Amino acid sequence: MTFHIWANGVANSFIFRDAQDRDCLLKLLKEEVKLSGWTCLSYVVMSSHYHLLLRLTEPTLSTGFQRLNRRYALYHNRRYGQRGHCFDQRFQSHAVDGNEDELETARYLALNPTRAAMCRAPEEWPWSSYGAVAGYYPRDRIVDTRAALAPAGGSRTRYRAFVEESDPRLRR
Repeated sequence: MTFHIWANGVANSFIFRDAQDRDCLLKLLKEEVKLSGWTCLSYVVMSSHYHLLLRLTEPTLSTGFQRLNRRYALYHNRRYGQRGHCFDQRFQSHAVDGNEDELETARYLALNPTRAAMCRAPEEWPWSSYGAVAGYYPRDRIVDTRAALAPAGGSRTRYRAFVEESDPRLRR
């Protein structure tokens, strides 16, 4: 089963304030992907939240996210001298059904930083898997590139064209 998962900071507060915070989440995510047996297809870490596109073969979603968010909250609270909740809820998720839905979700994640005016092009955001999956950068060890490209027929060119198309209505 494939899921789009996201978690927001309490009251949309900035819980990923700088590169160190975002890098910490990605380090923890890499560890959790292995521990929980997830296949990561895409991710993006913003300032107040993060998104993941994951495929699961075992029912490890709740336990994995409890551990991931708890570990990040401990880091965050220690670094910033805070106590209590870091995340608004434990996480939210939406089942992703089929190749088209996977591609649409991957596009949504990749374009999140550009739509928030944090960068001009999706491959410019360092805390996203898009640049590596699309072939702009070396392999990302968190993401299973082959699985991420499968809905685009395994083609990086088709994957990039889908994510970066200016008007999806032209495809119809």
